[in-house]
Amino acid sequence: MPALTPPSALRLLACSLFACSLLPVGCATGLSSQSDGTSSNSPDSNPSLETAPDSLISGDGGMDSPPPTPGDRDNDGVPDAWDNCPDVANVDQKDFDQDGQGDPCDPDPPQETCGETTVTATRLAPNVLVLLDRSHSMRLDEKWPQATSALDVVSEALAPELRLGLALFAGQGDGCIAPDLKLPVGTHSPESFRKGYENEEPWGPTPTRLALETIRANQWLTDPGDPRDGLRSKNVLLVTDGQPNCSLSDEGTGEDLEATVVAAGDLAKAGTFVYVVGFGQGVEADGLNQIATAGQTDNPNDPANRYFQADNESELTGALMAIGGQVTSCTLSLEGRPGAPERIYVLLGGEPLVRDGNDGFVYNSVNNVVTLQGRACVTLKAPTTPSTQVIFGCPPDGTPPID
Repeated sequence: MPALTPPSALRLLACSLFACSLLPVGCATGLSSQSDGTSSNSPDSNPSLETAPDSLISGDGGMDSPPPTPGDRDNDGVPDAWDNCPDVANVDQKDFDQDGQGDPCDPDPPQETCGETTVTATRLAPNVLVLLDRSHSMRLDEKWPQATSALDVVSEALAPELRLGLALFAGQGDGCIAPDLKLPVGTHSPESFRKGYENEEPWGPTPTRLALETIRANQWLTDPGDPRDGLRSKNVLLVTDGQPNCSLSDEGTGEDLEATVVAAGDLAKAGTFVYVVGFGQGVEADGLNQIATAGQTDNPNDPANRYFQADNESELTGALMAIGGQVTSCTLSLEGRPGAPERIYVLLGGEPLVRDGNDGFVYNSVNNVVTLQGRACVTLKAPTTPSTQVIFGCPPDGTPPID
C-alpha cells in the first residue's frame, strides 16, 4: 500500500502549483493553529517567509530550485509576491530585524547576525586646478597681495581635502601667451602650493580663453600616475579681475568673451567644471556669469549670479572656501572588498541611508567605492561634516567578509 502524503505537504504542493487565494485557509501561511481557533507565528519563523513555499526558497527538500519566474525581478528563485527584497537577489530571505525588508535592501544593518565589519571609507579627493589671473590690473588696489594671502589661508585648510594644482595666466613672456603650470594637480603640502606664486608679480593682458584651452589641450586636470584618476571629479577654479582681452581673431588684445565662454563649455563637456571668482569691483558680472554657466557651475549663496563675487581679501577667502566645499567628493573609497556586495550598509550621522535611493547611496563593485547621492551628498559636504560608517554585512553562507 503506498505511503500517504501528509495534509500539510499536500497544501504546500498545491501552493507551489496554484495561487494560494484559491485554496483553503492555512495554505502556506506559516501559521500554526491553536486550540482557541487563532493562529500564531512559529518562534523560529521569519515573517518575510510566512507566505513563501519552502520549495521556492531553497534547493533543499530533494528537488532543484525552480527557474526564475516572470514575476521574479532579481532572478533569485523567490517570486516577487513573496520576496522581501524583490530587486536584490536574496535566496535565504534573511530579515534580521523582522521589519519586512530583507537584509540586502534594508538600510538598517543587521549587526547581530554574524561578524559584520565596519570598514574604513576614505573620501575620494577631487582634482582642483587654481587658475590665477596675474594680469597687470591685479596690481591695482593691492589685489595681488590680497589674492595670494587668501590662497595662503585656503591652502592650509583645503590641501588635506583636495588634490590641488596651480597655473598662472598670462604666462611668462610678451603678450597673449599660454599660462604657466606652476604645480600639477596632486597631493601637495600647503608650502608646496604657496611656492607657485610667492615670487610672482602681475603683468600683461588677460588671456582667459587661451588659459582654458591650454588646460583642456594639455589635460592638466589628469594625473596619469593616479590609479583612481578616472573616479575623481575635475575642477578649474578661475580667479580673475577683468574681462578676457586676448582675441583669437587678431592674435592680440581685444574682446574675447565669446570664445572664452566656448572654451569653458568645452572643458565642461570633457568632464571638467569651471568655477569663477570675480575679484574686485571692476569686474563685468554678465561675462563672468556666462563663463560660469558654460562651465556648469553655480553660486548657491547668490541667487543673482552663478559666479562668486569678492571685493577684498576676506571675501575672496570665503568664496574660495565655499567652492572648496562644493567640490568636496561624495565618493568613498573602501578598504577591503565585501564578501556580499548586496549587503553593504551606510550610516550618515548615525542614520541609515537607502541603497540606490535618490537621497541614499550606490555601490560600484568594479571600483569598490560608495557614492552618496542627493540630500545625503549635500549633508556630507556641510561645514560640520557628519560621521560616516560603511558596514559589510554577512554573506548568505555566514562566512566573514573578505579583507
